[in-house]
Amino acid sequence: MSGTVNIKRSEFYRLVWQQPMRRLAKTYGLSDVGLAKICRKYDIPRPPRGYWAKREHGQNPAQTPLPEREQDDEIELWEPTEGED
Repeated sequence: MSGTVNIKRSEFYRLVWQQPMRRLAKTYGLSDVGLAKICRKYDIPRPPRGYWAKREHGQNPAQTPLPEREQDDEIELWEPTEGED
């Protein structure tokens, strides 16, 4: 059985802008659509279409800043067990 992992909203934002959604989603055993829903729920901006292609070609596209909130919410995600993908 897998457990849960708690991630601060600000840390999750950093992870979303660090790698493509599909790759990040696999880390937590989710789909990229499921990850996008979490971003919407917690008001976390995502890289726009073409962002990763620009990065691959040496450009440095702007990153949308994280909107301010009164507190840095905790996001609870499932941590996949070994062998889950």
